[in-house]
Amino acid sequence: SSPITENGSNQLTLDADGDIVLNNEITRTGSGGIQLDAGGEVVINTNINANGTGLLDINAGHTITLNTGKVINASSGSSDVTLDAVNGITLGGDIARSGTGALQIASANQFIDLTTDGSITHSGSGDVSLSSVEEITLTGDITQSGGGDVSMAISNGGITGPGDIHMGSSPVTFAINQDGGGVATTWSGILTGSGSAFTKTGTGSLRLSGDHAYS
Repeated sequence: SSPITENGSNQLTLDADGDIVLNNEITRTGSGGIQLDAGGEVVINTNINANGTGLLDINAGHTITLNTGKVINASSGSSDVTLDAVNGITLGGDIARSGTGALQIASANQFIDLTTDGSITHSGSGDVSLSSVEEITLTGDITQSGGGDVSMAISNGGITGPGDIHMGSSPVTFAINQDGGGVATTWSGILTGSGSAFTKTGTGSLRLSGDHAYS
């Protein structure tokens, strides 16, 4: 099969009761969006280029996996980019976002794992949010250089791993809402950015072991 290229205002939708496995590149321009809805897994073995102004929405009834070396590129636009899976998200590749729209990554029942080969970058003014029931593991880095906030919400776990959070020079906030039922976790990465502030709420204990100005 061939790559999918679409230009215009119509929504590009892939809908499956079972799994969606992407092996061919998707490129989208124009004002239309991209919607992937799977009852099972979404496995991304290729690049997704959402270069228009429409939304990018990926939903899975089981898990979402972005494999190593693959890129979700969402340039410009004010529409949101959303990855939403019931049972966990593994990011082995890169998510690169610009524009004023938000980047939202959520796992309803399980984990979010940003691996050593993965990264999340937002160079626009939109916010980056990660929401998970279980742990958020950062081995790769998160960068928000355009003035937006970075937030994490974990209801039954914590944030772990050596991955760093890079913020810009604008007055922005890196916030963690970690309930965790009293669970204690250690994040060994560092928070950088001359204008950034750190906020921690919730009952779970978070130890910061990285070499930065917060303790």
